[in-house]
Amino acid sequence: MKLKTAEALLPCHCPGVANDPRVEKAARVAAADEVLRDRLQEQRQWDEQITSVISSIHAPKGLRRKIDPAHAAATGSRKSVFRHLFQPAVLAVLIGLSVIVGLLVYLELERQEKFEGREAAAKMIEVTSGMTGLEFDPMETQVGRLEDWFYMRGFEGFTVAPELAPLPVVGSRVFKVNGNPVAQLAVETNHSIIYVFRASDFGVHLPPGTDWHLFDHVGWAAAVRQKDGSCTMIAFRGRKAEMATFLKTLGAKRQ
Repeated sequence: MKLKTAEALLPCHCPGVANDPRVEKAARVAAADEVLRDRLQEQRQWDEQITSVISSIHAPKGLRRKIDPAHAAATGSRKSVFRHLFQPAVLAVLIGLSVIVGLLVYLELERQEKFEGREAAAKMIEVTSGMTGLEFDPMETQVGRLEDWFYMRGFEGFTVAPELAPLPVVGSRVFKVNGNPVAQLAVETNHSIIYVFRASDFGVHLPPGTDWHLFDHVGWAAAVRQKDGSCTMIAFRGRKAEMATFLKTLGAKRQ
C-alpha cells in the first residue's frame, strides 16, 4: 500500500499549522503507521466537509446592527456582575460554599472507602505484603479453571467475578485467616493477587446492587465484590485510581 506523504496529511485549513515542526513530525509519524494514517485521512476529509459547510453559510443582512447594541448591553451587564463578585461579603460566601462542597466530596469518598468487614479484607492484604512468593504452588492456567483444584484442597464454592476468569495464574494456595479459609491466586497481569472467601466468615457486607468497592491500604489498591455470599477481592501495589482504570479495561475486554 502506497504511503501518503506527511504534507498530504496536514490539515489544509489551519493557518500556520503546516509551519509548526511539531505538527510536521506528528504527521510523519502518522504517515508511517497504517492505522493512524487512515484515521488522520478520515479526520482531514471530515474537516474539509465541515469547512465547506461553514463557508456556505451567509449571515442575514442587518445582523451587525442587531448584534452591536445587544453586545454592548451584555458587556455592561457582565461588568456589573464582576464588580459585585469582588465585594468582600460576596467573596466570603463563595469561599464558604467552596469549603462546604470540598468537605462533602471528601466525606463521600471516605464513605465509599468504608464497608462492613473492611478490616478483615485489609488484614489479608497485610499478610500478602510479607510474602516471598514461595508460598504459592506454581502453575500455568486461568483464574476461572481452578474450581476443582481448590475443591481438592478443602476450599468449596470457589467462584470469581466473570471479568477475572480469563486472567493468567502463576500460583495458587489456600491459607487461613483467624481459622477461616481463603483461596489466593497470584496473577501475572499487573502482578495482582486475587482472594476468594465467604463473606460471612469475615463479616463482609457490601450494599446491595453495588459492583466493585475500591479502597487503598498500605500502598496497595484493592477492589472487592460480593455475590451470593462469596467475595472476590483483587489487589496490586498502586493507587485506587489505577485500580478503577484496570477494572474498566477488564470490562471492555468482556464486551
